[in-house]
Amino acid sequence: MQEATADTFIVRIGAVSAGTIAEDGEYPGLWGAWDQDGQFMGRHASREGVAAFLASCFIVDEQDWS
Repeated sequence: MQEATADTFIVRIGAVSAGTIAEDGEYPGLWGAWDQDGQFMGRHASREGVAAFLASCFIVDEQDWS
């Protein structure tokens, strides 16, 4: 994770951004994840947990399954 602002982090896989995570203003105590296109992906109780979720979604989406 790379800090973007005081409460927003960029999740990177190698040199590529998988998206961002930030404290969820709508649900205090939870962290939200948004992909590189800005689409909301989900929430988790921990920063590390939501970062792992976002990274997993990115890796699965980027795989060539053929």
